[in-house]
Amino acid sequence: MRAVFVLLAWMLASGCANPVAPTGGPPDTTPPVLVSSTPETGSVRVADPVVEVTFNEALDARAAREAVTITPSPERPPVVEAQGKRLRIDLGELRPNTTYIVTLGTALRDARSVALTSPIQLAFSTGDQIDDGELTGIVRSSTDGAPLSAMDVFAFADTDASNTRPISEWRPLYHTETDGDGVFRLNYLAQTPLFVVAGDDADDDGRLTRTEVQAVPPAPNLLPRSAADSVQAESYVWWAFERKTQRARGLRAINHRLLHLRLDGFITRLPSTETWALTDSTNSALAFAAYLPADSTDLVDLELAEPQTDGRLSLAFDLNGRADTLTARTTTRADTLGTRLLTSTRTPLRPLIGDTVSIRFTRPPSDSLIATIQVVDTSGTPPGDVGFEPRGATLRFIAQNPVDLIFPLPSPTDSTTAADTLRVRPLGPDALGDLAGQIARDSTRTECGPLIVEALGPVRRQTVASQERTFLLTRLPQGTYRFRVWRDLNGDGLWSPGSLVPYAAPEPLAFPRVTATTRPRWQVDLAEPLSIPPCPTPR
Repeated sequence: MRAVFVLLAWMLASGCANPVAPTGGPPDTTPPVLVSSTPETGSVRVADPVVEVTFNEALDARAAREAVTITPSPERPPVVEAQGKRLRIDLGELRPNTTYIVTLGTALRDARSVALTSPIQLAFSTGDQIDDGELTGIVRSSTDGAPLSAMDVFAFADTDASNTRPISEWRPLYHTETDGDGVFRLNYLAQTPLFVVAGDDADDDGRLTRTEVQAVPPAPNLLPRSAADSVQAESYVWWAFERKTQRARGLRAINHRLLHLRLDGFITRLPSTETWALTDSTNSALAFAAYLPADSTDLVDLELAEPQTDGRLSLAFDLNGRADTLTARTTTRADTLGTRLLTSTRTPLRPLIGDTVSIRFTRPPSDSLIATIQVVDTSGTPPGDVGFEPRGATLRFIAQNPVDLIFPLPSPTDSTTAADTLRVRPLGPDALGDLAGQIARDSTRTECGPLIVEALGPVRRQTVASQERTFLLTRLPQGTYRFRVWRDLNGDGLWSPGSLVPYAAPEPLAFPRVTATTRPRWQVDLAEPLSIPPCPTPR
């Protein structure tokens, strides 16, 4: 009995000495917090090339290794080791009289996958003083003015922008990322002009290629301001155009005729598939059709011309100039998905007369299916050919008159429904209104190029402001509109993002805070003039 008592006491003691984390409770939403670093940021006369960083919780080791960036780049890649809460970075041989910046990007996350919301920068110098220059900016979408987070920002010597070498050969002096508000801060800079570029370093090689660049600087020769300067540094804006560098995440057979190619970001258009090749286990080429499924944002569907049920399939493809190959094991699962209508039939579609109507399906509609769609006007009479144009998983046509489209398809919510009817009721002149306004005058600024005013709302409309700085936007459906204003320096009616080599600044762009609500058959006059962006700084 005494032996049993001793055993129980030992087991209880052991349980107390090795506690188990309780299950349940609220999820972890707090990113890791920096506790200490060696050397401390701001240190000078540093000789040890090893940097050790400690956080308040265990890190995801692989993500931590990928999140580290060093500027200036060491002669050899740094050795990064992560274990528990500690991160050890060996820079190798250090250069004399040099300020080093260790950036821990937003890819760094804890063991529960909660990532940093903004990068962490640590700086030290091997000399007697540390550089204290600062340069701040914000990266926004040129489409709607929204701030862009997790964008890579690289600063190069201004002389790089003066040569004709590809940007992939430029050696960045500094690197950071934008935070959740699209803001970036380059700290501990030398007092030398910089050429700052924003983009998506998709391959994580610490450089940008031409296909990864999304925003060129608003002005060249950006000079950092000393942190000791009492004058607040100007915060520049980088306007980024939409260029998402896609990477494939996997290939999977859904049934014996359908493959899913999953990508790592939001897809708005089908990549070029002309050079893609799909082969079976005997290396025989297979015919397929590629399209974007209408109910997904990160998939490309590959529909095989013939079912495949035995072996493996191999897809050789390229995305943004990078070749890759993925394989998938076939499945004997039959193709029972069918073609279903995704566009809601509960309310009529209200396009403008002359605009394109897009009808979404779960997969590309076949010619035989299109032939079964009945089109009638409001009296039930066929109006003639409406000119259907298949494009991927959508069917398009030009809206001219009110029509009903009758689809002989099961409803997605009720398999007993024999047909769906989609009503199309185009908006005519009686349902449209106008917007009139003025452009603000600023006598202190140099004038350049025509001014383009674009209304952003239920539809997009643009016009050129007159020499008196007035504008009129017509044929606007009822709704609330924002505005996009830019200086059309090249006169093509489109906003230009500029170029790297040779350097050309983006066309000056602004998103005034003024909004307006239109009414049918009315002209609404803006209560205040729209602000305009300044002309670009000459090189």
